[in-house]
Amino acid sequence: ASPFRMSAAPPMEILPVYFDDFVTTLPSMEGKTVAVTGSTSGTGLIFAQTCAKLGAKVILLNRTSPRAQAAFDAVKAVAPDGKLMSIPCDLQSFKSVRSAAAVMIASCPEGLDVLCNNAGIMTTPNLETEDGFNSEIQANHLSHFLLTAEVWPLLEKAADARGDARVVNHSSIARNMAFLLSGGFAAKYVQPDISRLGGNDTLGRMRRYAQTKLANTLFTHALATKQSKVKAIAAHPGVAKTALVDNTIKASESTMDSAWLLNKAFTKFEFQSQEDGTLGILSAACLPNVDPDTLWGPAKSAQTGPAVAEPIPGDYWFQSRLASQTETLWA
Repeated sequence: ASPFRMSAAPPMEILPVYFDDFVTTLPSMEGKTVAVTGSTSGTGLIFAQTCAKLGAKVILLNRTSPRAQAAFDAVKAVAPDGKLMSIPCDLQSFKSVRSAAAVMIASCPEGLDVLCNNAGIMTTPNLETEDGFNSEIQANHLSHFLLTAEVWPLLEKAADARGDARVVNHSSIARNMAFLLSGGFAAKYVQPDISRLGGNDTLGRMRRYAQTKLANTLFTHALATKQSKVKAIAAHPGVAKTALVDNTIKASESTMDSAWLLNKAFTKFEFQSQEDGTLGILSAACLPNVDPDTLWGPAKSAQTGPAVAEPIPGDYWFQSRLASQTETLWA
């Protein structure tokens, strides 16, 4: 056996510690419309199921696939009388994002109470999308920025009608690695030139992923400080045992240095269940009186624990660079 193969993996099953008690504290979501990206498994699927059970109209935004249909069926199973929609949305295509947003606008005359930008991919090869961007930065940040901009009128309509609308961006504790590996946010990652974004070795992959997760948080901070009608809130799952982690470990085995580094990293992590990993986005989306410009998840970027709210650091001075760089793409 290769000495670089994962010598230990996260446990096959981790039971929730906080989730069951937490969901009993959530208010009814009757009369509200919630949209979530990346809901075929993990935190996105649990988020969708929970909101549907609470009475919300739920819109699943996923690429067309058997997994997307299975996710729709899984939500329908826990909320058989719920109002559910499945809209094709491929985050690696701006055309697909705009098309999904157009369907949402036509289908939601009531407005949109919550947009949960949850989808993400992790430490993938440096591939170029049809739009000319790195596939990971486009899926994790740029397309969520575009989706938010496209459905903004729906969010404002809900805020005017019901006094509350929210954008919830799902970040990660990996955002902190952007400071260690790159000295903070680097504007080149949101520009259409993937040749400057590192190769497919471990360092290049981790830098790109960390940048996307920092971008999620900076986008939240910028959105919260630029306007006040729609609440912008970030969340992180701690270190949750989801398909994202499983797939990252499996993919690493094809690259020896990636497998070695991930072996060092993942075997030292303390994992929590994917249900407990969902507490951050559920808190940000559903709890009453949530403040904007906050980050919900295990305290102080811990790996496990109940979700608490912490302010997004106000000294993110470079957030204006991120916002301006992203805004110019669709000016």
